[in-house]
Formats: sequence, C-alpha cells, structure tokens
Amino acid sequence: MCTIVLLCGRWCRVVWHMDVICTLVHDRCRHLTLLPCRCHIRVIHVQYVTVTVTSTCVVTLMVSRSIPPTLASLLERLELDRPTTVTLQQLEVIASECGLETPARILAHRLKERGWLLKTPVAGVWEFAPADRAGPFSDADPLLTLRAALARAELPVAVALASALWLHNLSARAPDRHEIAIPSGTHVPRALRDNYRVIRHQANLEPQSVTGLPVHRPAAVLIHLAHRPTDVRSWGAMLEVLPDLLAACTLDQIRIELRGRPHTTHVRLVYLLQALAPDLVEALDVTPAGKVWFGPRRTLRRHDAQWNVADTILPFSPRDLVPHQ
Repeated sequence: MCTIVLLCGRWCRVVWHMDVICTLVHDRCRHLTLLPCRCHIRVIHVQYVTVTVTSTCVVTLMVSRSIPPTLASLLERLELDRPTTVTLQQLEVIASECGLETPARILAHRLKERGWLLKTPVAGVWEFAPADRAGPFSDADPLLTLRAALARAELPVAVALASALWLHNLSARAPDRHEIAIPSGTHVPRALRDNYRVIRHQANLEPQSVTGLPVHRPAAVLIHLAHRPTDVRSWGAMLEVLPDLLAACTLDQIRIELRGRPHTTHVRLVYLLQALAPDLVEALDVTPAGKVWFGPRRTLRRHDAQWNVADTILPFSPRDLVPHQ
C-alpha cells in the first residue's frame, strides 16, 4: 500500500508503507482529477485503481491482483517461503514440488503479468511482491539489485565502508549511493556497476551475513580506512562513527585484517587511532619508516612528526578525537 499526500491542490510525493520516498506512477493516475486541500471524503475509480480521498488529504491506492487456479499452489508456496528474490531455477524447483508441469519461463511471465513478480536489473531474477503489499509494489530495498545478482551467481562481493556501517547499525545514515567491494581482476556485472559504487578491495576476514547479504565486518572496514583512505567519500561522517567502529573490533580481528598489508597501512592505522586507542597502538608495535601519505599527494593539511604521516584528506587531526568513556 502507498499513500499520496495532497498539499495546496498539488501532488506532494508518494510515501510507501516503509516510509521510503518514491515517484508517483503517472500512467496509473492520469485520469485522476487533483482535489483541493479541504476536500470531502469521496471515492474515485480510475481503471483498476481505487483511490480514496480522506478529509486529511491522504490518498490510498490499492491494486488488486488475480490468482488463477493454475498458479494458486505456486503462490501459496511463495507466500509461505517469502523469498525476497526469485530466480528462474528456483521457480522451476518450486513448480516441480507443487506438481506443475508448465515451464518455469511461462510461469514467471504469468506471475509478472499479474503483478506477483517484479522486474529487477538482473536478468532472470525477479522480486516477489507478497499479498500484504496490496499491489505490485517494490519494498524499495536499496540493496535489492545486489540480492538479485547474488541469487543468480556466486560473486566475491561484500557490502563495504559506509554501507557496511549502516547495516551494522554503527551509523544512522546510509550513503546516497551504496558501496560494495570486490577484488581486483574480478568481473563486475553491469547491474552492480550501474546501481552501486564499486570499490576494488578484498578483506581477510570472511564477510558477516546481515539481512542475508555479505557485509564487511567492523574490523575489515577499519583496516580498509587505513589501507585505502581515498576510498572514503566522507571522512567527516567516518570520523564521527570511528569510536563506535573501533569498539566493535577485537585486537585479534585487527591483526588478521592487517596480515599481508603493506607497512604504510599499519602506519596509517596507528596515526588514525593514536588518540582513540593508545593501548591498541602500543600493542600493534608499529615503527614509522619513511614518509607515508594519508590521502592523495597534494597540498598538506597537516604533518604528523611522530608517525611521519603527510595528511591531505582528514578534516581535522585524529589527535583531537575523544575515546568513549
């Protein structure tokens, strides 16, 4: 179900049941007359859409979807399993278990026609729209394309950096464009390139499963910051959550993530954590050697004489960070 809010006789915006702002589908409502703000309760029928206008100026759209007998058992199984995405192969297996002999492609076409399966950017993978959505509406999951890509093929990909912090509940803000990491030399499907910010990075720790997605662990995110500082889009936001990120890591995990990394990564890490975790810095026992750049080689913002770090990217010195009490 979605609602359309009327302000001063104009469409304001469409708000889905998950409070995600979406765009009004004009072709469904092109015959609907705009009503003034102080309107009486009335019902207008527009093609297959029932529009109810209330005195609070909220319009509710509900789209009915048919369930033919030939698809009833299949839909019942999908409603019980509630998969986020459905592949052609999965549909074939479910159809076989339900005793249906109709080819999976034809079943997918019929379900899509009736609004039970929704198109995703990944060919051969659809989003399942269960009955409680009151219509063929997506749940607006920003990581749906990643789920669809992983449902179709195994990929060495993981949610990274700010997106990982958001999924770990270490940050209240999700990035405008979600970030995923994939090792260098690995082919990136076009659907992922078009929908996400793709970063070339490989963690040592196995990703953690969060809401069914592989997500870099907090320690992997922490070392990523030191390994490739230029991968971070907003260092101001990252430094804000750095104390919480550090609190979610263990020394053993940090040591595993540092394994095999160049010495410059070790130096950047202790430079970043010198005020937040002096005991951790001492335990890592890093010896500075030669100039280390923190950020691209351009005009300096500051130079740290203790670690011989040339910082060109941080908005303020990490020495000013205050640890959690």
